[in-house]
Amino acid sequence: MSSLLELHAEALFVHDARGRITYVNEPGGARAPRCFASRARDGSGEVVRLRDDVAERPTELAPSGPAYAFPDELPAAEVALLGPGDFERVRELGWERAEFARDFAVRAPFCALIEGELAIALCFSARLTPRAAEAGVTTHPAHRRRGHGAAVVAAWARAIRATGRVPLYSTSWDNLASQALARRLGLACYAEDFASSAAIAS
Repeated sequence: MSSLLELHAEALFVHDARGRITYVNEPGGARAPRCFASRARDGSGEVVRLRDDVAERPTELAPSGPAYAFPDELPAAEVALLGPGDFERVRELGWERAEFARDFAVRAPFCALIEGELAIALCFSARLTPRAAEAGVTTHPAHRRRGHGAAVVAAWARAIRATGRVPLYSTSWDNLASQALARRLGLACYAEDFASSAAIAS
């Protein structure tokens, strides 16, 4: 369990040489929270990370959300693997052309469910390290609650495993749709996250 907790913290934040967290691990990431803690659901351990400018762990940490691991078997779907030139397919999902071009190298793979010529659901690496990746998923509002998000997340997880990384999924406690997606895929909640700010919200 401790290895998943470590991979999760490593994927969420940029760490300095001392193991302190500095920024959220994403393009243009915000400053990390003053303190982040992830506790195993079964009580077998926890990981605590302090920001680089914090002397000691704050006494008050707010619960920020569950963290999930993927099962060995995942459902298959007809999902497209997008390339850096596929901006026109994702423009309806809120991406800006410059943002997509800038982020592609650090957020790939991009797995999309295509209807016509446009992506109606997309999963990408919200945070990526050499050892693990955290999923980011978006579905067009007109196509939600149909299982499309689960399909692209499953495809993304398979693609991440093919790179030798561990796929991970986490969300906030108030994101009920994201938690429903995790249940749909049979993801196992292995930890609960706590932080001194909302900087890690997915």
